[in-house]
Amino acid sequence: KIFFRYENNPNDNRHLKLATLLLSFSPLAHTHFFLITALFIGMQILLQAKLRKDLTVFLLYLLPSLLSLPWLVGKENLIKFVPGWLAWHKFDPTLWGNILNSTYMWLANAWGWFLLLGLVWYLSKKHTHLISITILFLAANFVQIAIWEWDQIKVFIALYLLSIAVWSSLESKISLKLEYVLLILTLPALAELKTVFAEYKKNTPYNKEELQVALKLMEHTEPEAIILTAPTHNSPATLSGRKLFLGYIGTLHSHGIRYHKRQKLTQSLRSAINCKKTNPELPCPDYLLWNTHEKNHWKGEDPSRYENLAPTELPFLYKIK
Repeated sequence: KIFFRYENNPNDNRHLKLATLLLSFSPLAHTHFFLITALFIGMQILLQAKLRKDLTVFLLYLLPSLLSLPWLVGKENLIKFVPGWLAWHKFDPTLWGNILNSTYMWLANAWGWFLLLGLVWYLSKKHTHLISITILFLAANFVQIAIWEWDQIKVFIALYLLSIAVWSSLESKISLKLEYVLLILTLPALAELKTVFAEYKKNTPYNKEELQVALKLMEHTEPEAIILTAPTHNSPATLSGRKLFLGYIGTLHSHGIRYHKRQKLTQSLRSAINCKKTNPELPCPDYLLWNTHEKNHWKGEDPSRYENLAPTELPFLYKIK
């Protein structure tokens, strides 16, 4: 909003200085919002001839953001190239298939937002605003600025809020015409609300069967036993109080726990159960849990064909020799 005041009166760049200075101290508060907003403002200055004279001012007042660089550079796998974000599985998972899958996902879920953007563009004729948002949106579908795929949603939330800011900066007559369109944006949420009330009982971290698995693990394993499981966040072994060989990668990463060696071992079942032979320096697993998560993680594997896996009284638990 502060930047738009400068945009309407470019002869006075005090609003640009204030907006940029505030922005420059925000990377650690929210990296994605900082990046999208900084790119948007920079693109406006480059695309609009009347603003180009202040490009140096913008870059100068953005300098404090460099203080955040050591923290950002320290993050691993922060930038990845992907063929579409959260692609559905309607088409074959080839390069173009994934792009089509992602396009299908967006059209099914964000058509209201696209409608709002199109109407803002048509009614306001603010071409540089909407061109910039479109370019950033397309880029965000191919450049993932997040460690985890789902975290990329922060980029799209930033773009969504930016589009609302553009809408709110329009002349009052145009803005009023679009207020009814904003109601359309609530329709997907209403549809999701119906799903929540209809299926909330099914969406639990652990079902009854998994609770029983956890109780059985407590009865048939030692308190200090290490259990090999699929790296999920809701394994029944977690409830048993026993140690996990790996656990959920997101939790490990967030807590600064070194996990890469163990993660590499769990890429195959054979390497994981041979941990004591190949990596005796690691806290290797004593048991293998063989449940739904594990069958999905190690597809096509059969624990009974491994000599160093001994069956136990439980059909879903193997002792690692």
